[in-house]
Amino acid sequence: MTTPAVFVDTSAFYALADAHDAAHRVVRRRWGALIQQKRPLITTIAVAAETASLIRRWLGFDEAQGWLDQLERARLVRALELVFVGEREYAVAREFFRQLADPKLSFVDALSFSVMRLREVRNCLTLDDDFRQAGFELYEG
Repeated sequence: MTTPAVFVDTSAFYALADAHDAAHRVVRRRWGALIQQKRPLITTIAVAAETASLIRRWLGFDEAQGWLDQLERARLVRALELVFVGEREYAVAREFFRQLADPKLSFVDALSFSVMRLREVRNCLTLDDDFRQAGFELYEG
């Protein structure tokens, strides 16, 4: 039996990167539990782009470069799968975006929901309740 994957969202990546973020400790504890449990981790190129942009804006260029280097190392050792979305994921994301009425729903989140649904990923490390509203489970360690 394979260990279920966990999707990692921008809010979790950012909280991990920013030691002054209010959720840093909670997310760091959950991240540690994921690593200890050897859970497969997955995210998208859209989440990576959004995270790198936020880190660059709020924490600086060097921090953003360091985060991207860490992401690449995790990808290369297969600790994290970085999904480059295609036509199929885009089409499903458009349906999520159209069906979910929340005006705060970002298209990045819709792409995340799409990848999670198509890959049958139920759990997400996030601080964003949109994932729960879309029917996914928030990983809490």
